[in-house]
Amino acid sequence: TEALGMHGLFAVNAAQGDRAGMMVTARRAIEQHPRADWAQAGLFESAVALGDWAAADKALTASFRAGRVSDSDYRHRRAAIRLAEARRAAEGRAPDALRLAREAVKLEPGLVPARLLVAAEYRQKGALRRARAVLR
Repeated sequence: TEALGMHGLFAVNAAQGDRAGMMVTARRAIEQHPRADWAQAGLFESAVALGDWAAADKALTASFRAGRVSDSDYRHRRAAIRLAEARRAAEGRAPDALRLAREAVKLEPGLVPARLLVAAEYRQKGALRRARAVLR
């Protein structure tokens, strides 16, 4: 009954748009019932909506290891997380923006926004040949 109650509380939080509450409820559910698929998926979705990329990555990795996410979905979602982290780092001129964007490209080579960010970072550093190569 506890798992059912947690799921109900999660649904209420979702209906109210309380993403932080959804994350708390999902984490509690995972601690007590690690195999709760709805909790893993809810934690990932809530973390993404809140921009908590570390939590989203952790939830995604846990779902992948449990066999709930395919390899291609895992790589695509992880690339999107890395791209979001890279964009945040680039806004603050953090030095790891290029590393994160390159990781996104490595995970998902066809992710055009990641390639554009890598090229922009290379261009800003004066590495025009690398920027062109990334875009090709």
